[in-house]
Amino acid sequence: MLMRLMSDLCTIAQPAAPCASSNFFTQSHLAYGNALGDNLFENDFHLLPNALALCHVRRLNVVRVLARAARWQASASPFRLLKGVRFMHVRYSFLLGAALTSPVLAADLAVKVEIPRLTVAEYHRPYVAFWIEDANQSFVQNLAVWYDVKMKNNDGTKWLKDMRQWWRKSGRELTMPVDGVSGATRAPGEHTLSFNTKKTALDKLPAGEYALVVEAAREVGGRELIRVPFQWPAKSAQAASAQGEHELGKISLQLKP
Repeated sequence: MLMRLMSDLCTIAQPAAPCASSNFFTQSHLAYGNALGDNLFENDFHLLPNALALCHVRRLNVVRVLARAARWQASASPFRLLKGVRFMHVRYSFLLGAALTSPVLAADLAVKVEIPRLTVAEYHRPYVAFWIEDANQSFVQNLAVWYDVKMKNNDGTKWLKDMRQWWRKSGRELTMPVDGVSGATRAPGEHTLSFNTKKTALDKLPAGEYALVVEAAREVGGRELIRVPFQWPAKSAQAASAQGEHELGKISLQLKP
């Protein structure tokens, strides 16, 4: 029975084939899930509450992550496998129920971005990406991406890679347009974006330090990236800002519980 259980767990832990119709079943997400499972093993499952929250935010397969950890338990020793199975049977059921019934930490996130007016011979509206990173500057979630959505045959996506940081961290995994994320470029001036954290799944983030990241790139122009740090969850109203130098003006963030 022990060998059969080990075999079943290892089968579940095998990576699934990527799905062409989804942006979430990518190699990077599988690698992230595997790393999360490995981390659970190394920390003897003590990080499970945070792992469950990360699975929700990053849209990872919870069963595969836990099976990955159990697979390492099996490779270590039968004793550790039984310990992992007992943990999954008792504590995982309890903690998963607690995660599903815990209060929702909803808040409103407002972002103001200034696109400066530039006196240049040839001006093109900048491409701009907005996303959230954790304290380790690891990608968490996209908020918005502005690019030329009016070009025929979706040709405006060709220059998305000019936003280099965003492209490396998440952009190359996406098939644009993305509903609720992609939008048209904006003219010079001040623009406001509003996000309900419950609707964008940001309310599922573990408590800690995060940053709003804004990157802009302009054809026949420059590139600029700005980070605005904030704390989550928002126990009281927060306001933070950062000043750009050329492609971006002032970036302001307001978080209201």
